[in-house]
Amino acid sequence: MAYLGVLILLIQDRGVWSYFRPDVNVYEPGQKAVIAYDHGVEILILANDLYADAKTKVLEILPLPSAPKIDSSDIEIFHRIQEKIQDFAFALAEKVSLTFDHSRGKGVEEIFHKQIGPHGLTVVRIRDLNDFRNWIDEFLRREGVKKRPDTEALEGLVGVYLNDGINYFVFDVVEVDQDPSTVFPLKFRFRSPCLYFPLQISRLAKGSTKVQLFLLTHLIPDRFRQYPLRPGMTAIGIPIEARLTAKELYQIDPDFAHLLSRGAYLTALHYDGPVSELIRDLKVRRYYRLVKE
Repeated sequence: MAYLGVLILLIQDRGVWSYFRPDVNVYEPGQKAVIAYDHGVEILILANDLYADAKTKVLEILPLPSAPKIDSSDIEIFHRIQEKIQDFAFALAEKVSLTFDHSRGKGVEEIFHKQIGPHGLTVVRIRDLNDFRNWIDEFLRREGVKKRPDTEALEGLVGVYLNDGINYFVFDVVEVDQDPSTVFPLKFRFRSPCLYFPLQISRLAKGSTKVQLFLLTHLIPDRFRQYPLRPGMTAIGIPIEARLTAKELYQIDPDFAHLLSRGAYLTALHYDGPVSELIRDLKVRRYYRLVKE
């Protein structure tokens, strides 16, 4: 099966690499994603807060299980998700009587180019790491990079994903500066044998990060075997497991309602720590039902 990886020159979740100024450190203070999954189809919405020591362009890599359709999204989706979680927490508090405040080489093929808002996207299929080295040199020259930066770490991680059968990548060019800001969110739709989110590629960045993943699935996913991620909890220590109707999903994003027409559970995973600890990708294959809803 062909797999996809996304190399994005910006400042979202995924692996981040400053290619215009290698002396500039790029940080990921916050990563947010909403992931809807059902019957082999995943819709992934990403928005990250990124900043650098100085204004620069960066390269980010997002590996995915198949070539995606890519579109723009709306940061308000994350606010709507938060409202649903608050509704769940308030309803739970009432139940327990609690209250609280409210290419050129044959081994690299360029699939397509697309401009979405500030994102300059290029989707490629990589079959050979040596050809990728030549391609990335040409890509950087097209972007105006005169002095070739050190690409050893980038090539190493690309090689890891190629060995894993992941060979589609999306390159996205954006600029970042010293002020942390949320990058214009993107929506990816792709086929996957399981609910998937890449994490280890984020080790291309420096420092610490916060990862917030909101999952929308027909059944309740197993969130307790996803180290280093931890289940999202309410203020009283109960895992977030909010049942949403198709209408409520539509209010968040119509595509979610079309994918999960029978409704879905909203659950959450989070991480707060150094990017070096993100040693495995999220792959959810186990689900369970509530005995009584």
